[in-house]
Amino acid sequence: MQEVNFVQIISKYVPISSISKLWYFFDNNIVDLKITRDRVTKYGDFRHPNPVNSMPRITVNGGLNQYSFLITLLHEIAHYKVYNDYNKTKKPHGIEWKKAFQQTVVPFINSGVFPQPLEGVFRQHMQNPRASTHSDINLLRCLNLYDKSINNNTTNLEDIPNGEKFAFKGRVFEKGEKRRTRFMCKDMNNNNKYTINALAKVEKI
Repeated sequence: MQEVNFVQIISKYVPISSISKLWYFFDNNIVDLKITRDRVTKYGDFRHPNPVNSMPRITVNGGLNQYSFLITLLHEIAHYKVYNDYNKTKKPHGIEWKKAFQQTVVPFINSGVFPQPLEGVFRQHMQNPRASTHSDINLLRCLNLYDKSINNNTTNLEDIPNGEKFAFKGRVFEKGEKRRTRFMCKDMNNNNKYTINALAKVEKI
């Protein structure tokens, strides 16, 4: 992909000040980036090459706000770096990944890509990054401040009573029991159960 095409696409999803650093990475590494529709249980992922995809692939949900998208992308870039250095011999979120994530994030934090108070909260998170960035409640609450404006019928999942139905990402769920920072919820269309973050923005119905 040419730089002009990369910039045209990625500028819809991340802060403008982060684009040159992202382009440097993708221009110098063999990894595919796919922006997907919003998924219920994950914000992004990294996949090794396989018979279907001949190169490593990073996917990120396209509906995230620009700072959530960037942090998720950097999280997955760290997975790629660990794969590139160690192949499949290391734990997905072990010490090697944590170091790779910290090293990947430093240039973005130090160049002022993230506004305050988000920068401060993110710096604290990066002292010991978790397997799921959005499991850090303080960081997620701060990231939610940058979501696009929402209507008066939208609230956090944690504020919906158990057993009540709600709409999330175009689907209807029934709220169930809490499991740490997430709730077990039943998809009313197929009866499958998914864990959804307590701070997910949902619509009351």
